[in-house]
Amino acid sequence: MTKFVTICMTPFGESIAGTLCNFSLSAAYEVCQALPEAMFICATPDIGNHLANQNITDGQTDKMAWLYYSKVRALINQIAQ
Repeated sequence: MTKFVTICMTPFGESIAGTLCNFSLSAAYEVCQALPEAMFICATPDIGNHLANQNITDGQTDKMAWLYYSKVRALINQIAQ
């Protein structure tokens, strides 16, 4: 996860995987709010910095996290069939 956050923070990561980074880091941000001890990455400000740089607010992260989880779940269900 730390490497993924680092990639998202680079200009290359923002240009190539910007949308994926925004959605996945929003999901991680929500997990960190609910269970801060769950992930090591929660102790660093990188996720919050990325979201702030992208002008993504706390209310938006809720919606983005649910969209991200629903798409990932649908993809896993499709692969499992």
